[in-house]
Amino acid sequence: MIFTIKHTSTYKAISSTIDKTAYYYSLEKYKRHNILSNANKNAIIELEPISIKPNLLEYGDITNNTNSWINKSFCDYYNIYKVKLIE
Repeated sequence: MIFTIKHTSTYKAISSTIDKTAYYYSLEKYKRHNILSNANKNAIIELEPISIKPNLLEYGDITNNTNSWINKSFCDYYNIYKVKLIE
């Protein structure tokens, strides 16, 4: 097996910083955090999917199913009724 630096997490972190995917990812996450933090606690919150995914992260997101465990975890954390992705 040949080992190359491109397969290391250090390389992935540096490349995500250089190409600014980490920066734009954090902006989208911050925007989502603000929406959820200021949301009506009794509403069903619909969010856009995160469009930028840095190379380093294995990324999971909420789904369009309000009963999925990930969505329920978001609801518990932000103390909101329901959350889902916009289809």
